Order: sequence, then C-alpha cells, then structure tokens
Amino acid sequence: MNICQKVLLVGTLVAASASVYAETPVTSGAVIDQTACVLLGENVRVSLSNEVVAAYECVELSSAINIATCHTAGQRAAHTIDCAALGEDGGGDTVWNNASCETDPTTFDVDLSYTGYAASSLGGSVGQAPLTGICNDANLANVTIFADQ
Repeated sequence: MNICQKVLLVGTLVAASASVYAETPVTSGAVIDQTACVLLGENVRVSLSNEVVAAYECVELSSAINIATCHTAGQRAAHTIDCAALGEDGGGDTVWNNASCETDPTTFDVDLSYTGYAASSLGGSVGQAPLTGICNDANLANVTIFADQ
C-alpha cells in the first residue's frame, strides 16, 4: 500500500465513522471517540502502517474533519509538488497545500524538505504537503490543513 492509499484509508476511517480546534496527534490502534469529536457518528479506531505519523483536527464550527499523515522515511529531496485544493477554511475559502497556489494553482518547488499528505472532509483532494522539518508530530502540526479554521 503506497502513502496515498494510506492517507485515503485513514481519512476515510476518520471521516466516515474527529470538538478539537487544534490538530491532535494519533497513534495506530488509538480510538477517537465522540467526546473528542462531536462530528463522529461512532467511535473510530485508527490503523496506521509502521512509521506513519498522523494527526487530525475536528472543527465543529465548520463541520470539518482534517487529517494529515507523513512517513518517517518519506521523501526529502528537492522536488516539484502539484498544487492541491485540500478543503475549505471556516470562511469557505479554499485551503491549498501551499500559499503560492492561491495565485498560481499549478505547481510549486520545495527545497530539501520532508513531505506528507493532507485532506479534509470539506472536499478538495488528498494533496502532498511540505513539512517544516522531519516527519514528527510537531512538524505535521504545521501543515496548511490545520491553519485557523
């Protein structure tokens, strides 16, 4: 299973079956219950592959469940990333995987940087998202999907 499939699986688990206004790290086997996210219809057990780091955010005000993942051995080389509309913020504006995509929604370059993937229940797509450092909870928290909602 590749990283995109993992993100889709985790996102589907969280969205289908996360009231937090900041990202919450989650480990494999953890249960996210309705007290942690009133948007859930039932408790959700998260299943992550080995060395995958994940976080979710449940924003009751906009009815959004946002999720991001990365792999500790993931891509680190300089590369070009396609712009992706990850979802919407609380005002209904598009949340992109990079600020430059707001004016030129094609691609953007990243220098030596780890990357992860992010998605939202408010639509958009699963998109590659640059991290501010190695793949860990602290750097995953800086992914644009977790910007103020």
